[in-house]
Amino acid sequence: ALAQGHGCRAPLPHVQGPMQPPEAHSDAAPIRLPDDVQLNNTWTVWAGAVGAGRKRASVVGTFFELPPLWAFVEFLNTHFDELSATGTSLHLFKQGIAPNASDISNRAVISFRLVELCNATSQHLTDCVTSLVTMTASASSEHELHINGLDIIFSSDGELLCSLWLIKDLSGDASLADDFLNDVAQSLTVDIDLLEEFASLQPAAEFAESQAAEQVIELHRAAPVPDEGVAARALDLIKELQASIASGSTSVDSSQCETPPDPRSGHLSPTKRRHTAIVLLGLKEELIQRRRRDLKRQARHTTATAARAQAAAMRRRSQMPCGVIESDSHESAQSEQHARAEGEPHAVAR
Repeated sequence: ALAQGHGCRAPLPHVQGPMQPPEAHSDAAPIRLPDDVQLNNTWTVWAGAVGAGRKRASVVGTFFELPPLWAFVEFLNTHFDELSATGTSLHLFKQGIAPNASDISNRAVISFRLVELCNATSQHLTDCVTSLVTMTASASSEHELHINGLDIIFSSDGELLCSLWLIKDLSGDASLADDFLNDVAQSLTVDIDLLEEFASLQPAAEFAESQAAEQVIELHRAAPVPDEGVAARALDLIKELQASIASGSTSVDSSQCETPPDPRSGHLSPTKRRHTAIVLLGLKEELIQRRRRDLKRQARHTTATAARAQAAAMRRRSQMPCGVIESDSHESAQSEQHARAEGEPHAVAR
């Protein structure tokens, strides 16, 4: 069963090895999106800067088409490190539902210790976040229709909070909660028993109270004042995201017109829903595979560069006169002995 009420924060800077997002991205042609693919719901992206969290989040864009959603996904993948460094919060919610517990549609929250899960499964953190985004928007099963939205909050001290907000409190229905969590586990490609170790289910009000308590604790910490340059960069990132979403949407007016009065009702028939879910899954897998190929290419390039440098050094050394080589070796030995002596003063004294 899901853990109840446990914290879900984990420090990003300590993630090591293959879980870190790549420093560089492929310069290959952008992933081509199929035409005429719509989402089952109209979605709104909210954003807040420099640790403001959901309190000061504002609307960035609203859409029901695939291109702006994919622009959001690619934005996350491209700027993941900067979002963490600037303490930016992002929220993907069905239009008409606010990303907080004051909205009565939000009944429960499943929060994830995503960094720890990625460490345990050797996955990239960006891949797991991408999987949660595509799962949230795809509505490929009846259980995912319970999802109201997704939080992706980078705090100013470098921590990550990822949470799914639900329209129904699953804590009273163990079977439904297990089925829902199984959908999440499949999306993240992890075993459900392992996922349960890193997920917690709470009523929305209880979750909000725990977050408010953490914010009070943070206020009493001797935290540095946010740098003006960091705040400016966070604002630039949000503006870039806004432009990307706007460029992929048909228009704000048409998005508003196509929105059903009830955010719980969808646009698509079951057949079209399945089609959209399959397309999103394929796009996600293509993005992840590209990243893995890029990382392998970068690793081979680094290894080859190091090998060439070593070979060049050996060639230069082989072309030097013997006396110079011996002198160079003698000086290296003396330098090493001197360094050892400085590091071990008591041994030298004896």
